[in-house]
Amino acid sequence: MLSRFNPFMLAFLLVFLSFSFACTKSEKDEKEQKSADKQTVTASPDNNESPDAVTKGNADLEKILAGYYKAIGGRKRWEEVKTVKYTGTMDSMGRSIKLAFVYERPDMCRLDFGVNNVYFIQAYDGQQGWKYTPTERGSEPIPLSGEELDDLKETCDFDGPLIDYEKKGHKIEYMGAESKNGKEAYKLKITFKTGNVDYYYLDADTYLPFLVEGTADVEGEEKNTLTKVGGYIETGGLTIPYDFEYVIEGKDETDVIRISTVEFNVDIDDQIFRFPRRPGGESY
Repeated sequence: MLSRFNPFMLAFLLVFLSFSFACTKSEKDEKEQKSADKQTVTASPDNNESPDAVTKGNADLEKILAGYYKAIGGRKRWEEVKTVKYTGTMDSMGRSIKLAFVYERPDMCRLDFGVNNVYFIQAYDGQQGWKYTPTERGSEPIPLSGEELDDLKETCDFDGPLIDYEKKGHKIEYMGAESKNGKEAYKLKITFKTGNVDYYYLDADTYLPFLVEGTADVEGEEKNTLTKVGGYIETGGLTIPYDFEYVIEGKDETDVIRISTVEFNVDIDDQIFRFPRRPGGESY
């Protein structure tokens, strides 16, 4: 949902920072955190645990994901949503940034950011990704490729990584239960098809994500990141997070996103996702 909106659109924070503050989410090595070294249960068949332990890990993961699907309003209700539009603001580095995100199944999205009447755009139409960044190459939209395109594709996943993850080529492992930020939580390791890795913490009582740990490339240096998720509100029969706080290791300031409006099944012209063309149809 919000990533997307998948309700947990966390990657859009990285998307904005990637072209506004030179911070893009990088592919990371599949290194374990220190806490993972202490794990007692995992759903991964690639380790040396007994078949019984792996089976139990898979069963636990299925139970947790079932709890998550129920908590957000049910997969059936979510699948009835074909388009989503979000508006809000982001407070970052002393600036207030206007946000508008539009998603359409299965993987089209457009992210608009406004700073002092200057607008930044990233979009993906299911085949081609592009961005419009006035501070780069004048005022022409340019195609995306490589890691930048991969990150945008992850962001445009309408359902997010916790739904149909195997079909998408992702991998999810249950790392066990632990206390995090004063809450009992289920820890999930998500290895995306691209190789990016995030750790999701789901509240053991509500099954809703409240924390995501990951990494970002900040001016060529890999930094740990933390995304706090909250402000869940039932909207149109679905439970959606409205508040996000994004922290980068070594950075004093935090970036805070507040969602103002969420609209489901709005009419959208698919042209807004496509790479802009000059009059006559030629590319920029």
